[in-house]
Amino acid sequence: MTKNENVSTENVLSRFEEGKPADPTEHMSPEDAAEWKRKHQEHKDNFKSAAERIAARFLIALRNRIATRFASFGARDLREMEELMENHGYDPKDAKKLQDEGMGSYELEHRLKTTRPGGMGSLEYTHRIHQVK
Repeated sequence: MTKNENVSTENVLSRFEEGKPADPTEHMSPEDAAEWKRKHQEHKDNFKSAAERIAARFLIALRNRIATRFASFGARDLREMEELMENHGYDPKDAKKLQDEGMGSYELEHRLKTTRPGGMGSLEYTHRIHQVK
C-alpha cells in the first residue's frame, strides 16, 4: 500500500469532523431526507430506549445469577472452612469470622498446614483464634 492510499483510507474513515454530529440526510435526495426526518420525529428515541430497557433487564438478570452463584460458593466454602477448623482443633464457628474478614478455604488450609499454633502467621497470631481441643 502506498502512502497516498493510506491517506485516502484515513480520509474515508474520518469523513465527519470529530465532535460535531453527523447529518445522516446529507447525501439523501430531498424526498428521502424529508421522509427520514418525519420518521425520526415520529419515533424519536424509541429504539434507543427499548434497547436500554432490554440491556437493563439483561444486566439485572446477570447480576442476580452471579449473586446466586457466589452465594452458593460462599456457603460451600464456609462448610469446607468449618471442616478444616474442626479437623485442626479449632471451633468451627470461627470459620464464619474468618470468611467475613475475606479468608477463603484455600488460604485457611495453607495457614493450617504451614504455621504452628501461636507462631507467626497462625490464626492465633493474626486473628486471635485459639485451638479448643
